[in-house]
Amino acid sequence: MIPKPNSPEARLIHDCFRPHGHAVNEFIMTRYIKFQFLYDAIKLLKPNYFMAKIDLNHAYRWRPIYSANNQATGCQWRFSGNDFDSCFYDTRLPFGAESSPEIFHRPTQAVRRMMGKRGFVNMIVYLDNFHVIGATRSAPIPMK
Repeated sequence: MIPKPNSPEARLIHDCFRPHGHAVNEFIMTRYIKFQFLYDAIKLLKPNYFMAKIDLNHAYRWRPIYSANNQATGCQWRFSGNDFDSCFYDTRLPFGAESSPEIFHRPTQAVRRMMGKRGFVNMIVYLDNFHVIGATRSAPIPMK
């Protein structure tokens, strides 16, 4: 668990780079993904435009993983006074897995495409952050 900055909450991070030679990330194959960045949003801004940022809270946590992969996110723990190990499995997309950004990228890009079809063409999405740019506070910029 890692404390979140400026928050009383903590974030569960899986160290998928260890143990060397048997780490989860050593068995994950990923594809190249072209991410958008804040710089891409800045290029879309013009004088007097508005910009809104939407940050999805606990974004990776809503995305379940395939149940056959649960053992890769599990751990064993022996509590004092017990003669047996307890097993715990994380069933959600883990921070620290090589494939997590790629897996999460798919639904956010689907949302971006859907919003584009509804007129919100000036939208930048980076992982769980949506940046929407418009000439007014309420109306999307007309398609060109």
